Amino acid sequence: MWIVRHGEVSHVHAGTAYGSADVPLSPRGEHQTRTLARSFGPVAVRLVLASPLARAARLGEAIARATGAELSLRPGLAELDRGDWAGIPFDEYERRWADQGEAYWRDPSGWRGHGGESEAQLLARAWPPLEEAAEGGGTVVLATHRHVLRALVAAALGAPPGAGHALCTDPARGALLVAGEFGWTLERSNAADPGGLRAGDL
Repeated sequence: MWIVRHGEVSHVHAGTAYGSADVPLSPRGEHQTRTLARSFGPVAVRLVLASPLARAARLGEAIARATGAELSLRPGLAELDRGDWAGIPFDEYERRWADQGEAYWRDPSGWRGHGGESEAQLLARAWPPLEEAAEGGGTVVLATHRHVLRALVAAALGAPPGAGHALCTDPARGALLVAGEFGWTLERSNAADPGGLRAGDL
């Protein structure tokens, strides 16, 4: 299972905590989307599930075209709702995190200091699409967002709440989870080229 993050967003929004807002891709993000989708060409993808937010839906559509896979949009894969913090500049966002950080780390699963979604709420809606995609076997792709990706990967690995923050995934890159006898294994992280290992993969 590939879980991939959308490309770079418009520079108008890139300096803000845009969260679940439906912001557009930048021209570079559009290029990243096409490049990442083409890299899936050699991969036998059975199914693509994507967030309905345009920046991730475009990636899902492009991967489906490149692979001939079925595409379906899933609201559960939309980005984290940041509540009252949505759209604020990053300097203000960082100031608020400095004030709230201790409270967050006391309860990273349930914290809702911004008035939006907790990580537990995010997982409650994002995990069912992952399970659905996994049921049919084969290679599947989830086209989604940074916080959904980190939360899903951490949960799949059995890591504690909040641990996914240590997972760095740049725009238009992804993580590869492989199912085995004892559960999921993270085989590739921050991968730029799903069709083959290349420089830039971690």
